[in-house]
Amino acid sequence: MENSQNNKVLIVDDEKIITMQISRVLASRGFNVVGTASGGIEAVEKALELHPDIIFMDIIMPHGDGLNAIKKIKRFDPDVKIIVITGIHDENMAYEALDAGAMNFLFKPFSINELFDVIDQGFQ
Repeated sequence: MENSQNNKVLIVDDEKIITMQISRVLASRGFNVVGTASGGIEAVEKALELHPDIIFMDIIMPHGDGLNAIKKIKRFDPDVKIIVITGIHDENMAYEALDAGAMNFLFKPFSINELFDVIDQGFQ
């Protein structure tokens, strides 16, 4: 993995406990968590403002879904790495997210090892 301190991260999930847990784990490994968002509309705004390197994106959220947010974010920043985190165990939705520009996905609940494995895959 590239130097994690150089990687700015945005976490998008409407469940505050998820954003807090992921933030804490990533910060403990030296990632720079630059922001969180609770919906797709806010995710696009924060991505434009903060220019993260990695975005963890939920799919089903109030105030704008993750799939549309991924498409909009990838239009202005095609290099950002987006990892979908979802509690909906629907492979079709996961593949739709990949088609929209996500690099990978995790089904909730996931382990810390799974989280870092997916991040590592994005930087190979």
